[in-house]
Amino acid sequence: MGENLAPACIATAVATTGIEQTEAGSSAGAAAGATGGYDDGGGATARQTVSAKFFSLLWGEQIKHDVFRRWLQGFAFSDFEPSALVQRDGGPCCVIAPVQAYLLKILLMESSEHSFNELTADKCKMLLIQAVCQILMKCKTDVYRIVTLKEQEASTGSLATTVTGQPPVVEAGCSGYVPPDHDTKETHRAGVDMHDAAMMHPAAIERTPSIWTSEAFHDRIRFSEHQHIDEVQKFYMQNFHVLTDECGVLLLLYTVLQTKGLEHILSEMSDPNESLIHDTYGCGSQALINLMLTGRAVPHVWDNEQDVGGMSKFGRKV
Repeated sequence: MGENLAPACIATAVATTGIEQTEAGSSAGAAAGATGGYDDGGGATARQTVSAKFFSLLWGEQIKHDVFRRWLQGFAFSDFEPSALVQRDGGPCCVIAPVQAYLLKILLMESSEHSFNELTADKCKMLLIQAVCQILMKCKTDVYRIVTLKEQEASTGSLATTVTGQPPVVEAGCSGYVPPDHDTKETHRAGVDMHDAAMMHPAAIERTPSIWTSEAFHDRIRFSEHQHIDEVQKFYMQNFHVLTDECGVLLLLYTVLQTKGLEHILSEMSDPNESLIHDTYGCGSQALINLMLTGRAVPHVWDNEQDVGGMSKFGRKV
């Protein structure tokens, strides 16, 4: 089974975030500045590289190809239950399930009599963004850091356009391929965003082969910083494809980790040498699940601090 060592683009560890910013004036920085092509909602975006320490914390010393492949999926809603998020492969449930929990909480708090099976695509879109924002609010330490990919930013203009009579011209998206032509009425209906159409037809996403590798993904990472949650919501409203494209789940995971900050995560974990994602099975640790649910990367599910055999073990803060 093939494995990827930490990508060559990974830089020296950065204490606070785990992502190092390319120096202004460098060729990489200049390329990033010229990419543009989308409204970032007020945040400054620059070319970034992931630190070895951050990479090791999340993945361990290396990523197995099949583990990385299982994490390649965007957020999509079920054809049969509009409020239900779809998980394609084992692994990313530690991200998808917490988002699902927040989404249902928002829906239940809005109205106890709300019919879940009558949700529209626009309503699902808003619920997903609201759930993401609530998770990030719990994780914020200083600023919100939204992680994106260079290709996504460059192709936003063509991918987010509405259909106007002719079949849409679709450029290579997050995975670097051109999706096949789907002739469904809903997909080609005027006024339907292509990424909303993908959410309505998750089966089409599952059939699409991916050519993403770990190195290609990490080589294109960048993030934008935002001070207020309103800016974050505006960003996702204008760049919804960041969540629904093939790398959507991974990008949200990296956004949560960067918003929390590397040093804050390490301080809350009982064993900083244990990776947040299992290097063999690809499932998330309890610390990662707790981070997504509560904003704290503690490894246990009990309340507060407990004495276990003379050792203090941290659980959820209540």
